[in-house]
Amino acid sequence: MGAHFVGVDALSRLELAESIHKAVIYHTHQLRKLDAQAACQLLRQYLVQRLALHGNEQWIEATLTTLVWMSTSLECSIEIAATLEATFTQLREKWTKSLSAEATHIALVLLWKQIELGSNYDKFGDAAVWCQLAMHPLLFDNLDDLNSGKIQRYATLGAAPQCMILLISYRKFLQCLLKQSKFEEAHKVALAMSIAVKHHPLSRYLTYCVAIRVNDDDLGESALLADGPSIPEAKSDGIPLACVSETLRYKPENEGAICKVFQKGSLTFCEWRYPELMI
Repeated sequence: MGAHFVGVDALSRLELAESIHKAVIYHTHQLRKLDAQAACQLLRQYLVQRLALHGNEQWIEATLTTLVWMSTSLECSIEIAATLEATFTQLREKWTKSLSAEATHIALVLLWKQIELGSNYDKFGDAAVWCQLAMHPLLFDNLDDLNSGKIQRYATLGAAPQCMILLISYRKFLQCLLKQSKFEEAHKVALAMSIAVKHHPLSRYLTYCVAIRVNDDDLGESALLADGPSIPEAKSDGIPLACVSETLRYKPENEGAICKVFQKGSLTFCEWRYPELMI
């Protein structure tokens, strides 16, 4: 295995040409059968030290998605996520570009498998780390610009699955932090979300859950408002009702907060709390 690694490493240092690139990728796949971690290490070096400087977008994206696939095929841990994050950052600094929509989608699907795995086994700390990786600038160059336009359109039209995964990653990140009772950290994430992400119905509910745990009345009220991007679901009373349930569960004594929730919907507090009086 050692000789194989050295041979592929030497090959990756030759002057780049299509034949050399294909040979590196082929032999890296062969090395993976012997030592997957060594193959990932070599691919990281090749990607950051050679391809990023060469600048061939097609080679870079194909190699990166191969690296993510190899890495997520291992027994995943937060250490692997941290290594990938460092690679993403180094590539971003040297290449100074972001991935195309197609490459982003492939990477996100692979990362999402790890987010789901962590959540399903109650490893919320691990899932949160993978969520952060899914929001890396290499995948989304400018989150504010993207969210303010594309995300909102994609959420309503059902297009661009990579943007939907980003939306879900934000929400999953908040859920993981709430599960770990990391309320202050969740508060920072909620404040940092762009307007379009915040105004998606499930994001609004999770933001409200965070707000009542850190006593941020302004954030809680903003989560109840439906005057942001024109998302049809945001106009329904489903979110206020869900927020009432959360307030009753977390702060049952705070009737004033519950009344404030109902001020944002068509159903009044008295109509909900004392239906017999409405007969």
